[in-house]
Formats: sequence, structure tokens, C-alpha cells
Amino acid sequence: MASMPSPAEILYQEKHISDNKVPNIIATNAICFPIACAAVLLRFLSRRSSKIRYEADDWLIVAGLLFTLGILICDCVGLHFGSGKHLILLKNPAGFAQVLISAEVIYNFAMFTIKASILYLYKRVFFVSRNFVIILWVVGIFVACYSITQVFAAIFQCMPIDSNWNPLVKHYCINTDIGATIIAAFNVLTDFAILILPMPLLYALQKPTKQKIQIMGMFLLGGFVCFASIYRCIVIHELSHADPSWSDVPVNIWTMVELCIAIVSACLPTTRPLFSRATGKFGSGSGESGMKTSPGSDPSLNLQQTPSDPSQSRKFAHIGVLGDLEHGQTREVSPSEKI
Repeated sequence: MASMPSPAEILYQEKHISDNKVPNIIATNAICFPIACAAVLLRFLSRRSSKIRYEADDWLIVAGLLFTLGILICDCVGLHFGSGKHLILLKNPAGFAQVLISAEVIYNFAMFTIKASILYLYKRVFFVSRNFVIILWVVGIFVACYSITQVFAAIFQCMPIDSNWNPLVKHYCINTDIGATIIAAFNVLTDFAILILPMPLLYALQKPTKQKIQIMGMFLLGGFVCFASIYRCIVIHELSHADPSWSDVPVNIWTMVELCIAIVSACLPTTRPLFSRATGKFGSGSGESGMKTSPGSDPSLNLQQTPSDPSQSRKFAHIGVLGDLEHGQTREVSPSEKI
């Protein structure tokens, strides 16, 4: 919550009355959000062009994009109230505090839906064993738990709730700085976990090294999300409760950057058919090789290899997008192992 600035802090703000970070906020939103929208659009165009039905991961990424739009709206409302300038210039301090809390809540929903989309995609792409699916569930539940915790922490960080925007009300507050740092650390941890999870399976592909590097590269682009999450964790320590409209700007900026990069990273592997068609290399996937895929399979990465033994086609169809997790290196998943 905002606190009353000291006389020294007020004097500092008056001396820097012309400071302005509004262009930084506008530029970040104007660049990042359209890129995220384009990535989601390309994802759906790829699904449509490949005649692949939309799955839960597609709708989850749409939800993530809508929550990110909510962050953009919060930024716009914050600008109207005086975000990007010092506290003494705020037009509506109570409204600004409410916007900050709303943005905290929306951010956690956005990040959860984006990560859930990636995990569900992994489940369909790398469905090779029950153990791997269990790991995905563990990571997903962990993300859900700390996201829900942070939502409640943001809303009830001070009691009564209206003391979050009215420092004159008698109140009790938790240490939000420590809580925000812990949640940000969890966020970074799960970013790396999601990034690393598919790497052993991708490395095991029986493909030329160059092609394996290209495939792994698509997934490793998620490393930019890790960088954004780490930097956001750093700038959280720069928050000042006496001047939140000014000190919160870097957090706002890197929140938008992190969410948009996460959306792009989640969509990029699914857009391969579009880029393959554009380069004239599409046509070796499961749809054109005569291999039939089971319901829920997803050949959008166009990595399917035609097994030398036609009888193996049905056996490895469930692998879906990564049909080239070689049939010599994988085994059929029995019905008892499926979740």
C-alpha cells in the first residue's frame, strides 16, 4: 500500500516535478501487445491451415492474451491517474492504488493461463510416459498454488481492504516486499522448469544435428521469458511505497514484456506449418505421409516421420506433434498409463 511521503521525499518530488516516464509505458504497450496478438493469430491460422482442431492449450493462450489486455487497460487507467510521474502529481491516489492491486491480480491469472497452455501443449506433444505427464501436473499445480496465493495476498495485503488506498485508515499490513520477491522467485523457477522439461526428449530425436538444433531452438526461445522474469524480480526491489506512481513504472514495463514474450514463446512452436509453407518445405508431415493420427494428436510441428514398418503407424500416432520421437526410442503407452 502507499504510505504518506516524508517532508524530505515531498521536497525531492517537487525538485523533480518534470520527471516523466509516461512515454516509456506507452511505447512498451504499443510494441509488445500487438506482437503478442500477432503470435496468437498466427497460432490459430496455423491450426486452421493444417486442419487441426483447437485444443485446451489454444483457448488457454487466448485467456492469457485477454488477461494481458487487462494489464494494458490497467496501465492506461494508471496513466490517466498519473502513473509515470511522482506521487504529488497523482490526480486520484485512491483510484491509482486500486489499479495497482487490480494489475497484480490480473498478472497472476495471465501468467498461470500462459504456463498452463504450455504445459498442456507438452502433454499432447510429448505424451510418451505416465511419469512425464505426472511431472507436468506437478509443475502445473505448483504454479496454480502460488498464483492463487499471490492473488489473495494482493487483495488482502492490508486489512481492512480499503486501507490499501487510504493510509489514514487504521490498518495492519503484511510484508508485501518479501511476498512479492518470493512469488517472483517461484515464477523464475517454474520458467526454467518449463523451459528444460522437453529438452531431454528433443535431444533424443534421431535427426541430423542441424535439424535437432532448429527444433530445440524454437523451444529455447522461452529463455527470453526467464530473463524477463529475473529482471522483473530485480526491479521489484526498487519499489517505493512513498512514490509508487514513479517507482512502479519499471515493474509495469517488465510485466508487459514478460507476459508478451511468454505468449510469443508459447505460440511459436505451433506456427511451424505456416513458416514451412512459406519456405516451400511443407509436405513431409503426418497429414501428407498417409499416417493417421489419433484424436487429440497435433502434427502442427510437422516433425512426424513415417515408420519403416506400416504397422507402427497406429502405435506412434499418439505422440502427435513430435511424432519423430523415434519409434525405436519410445514405447506404446498402455491405456492404464494414460491420464
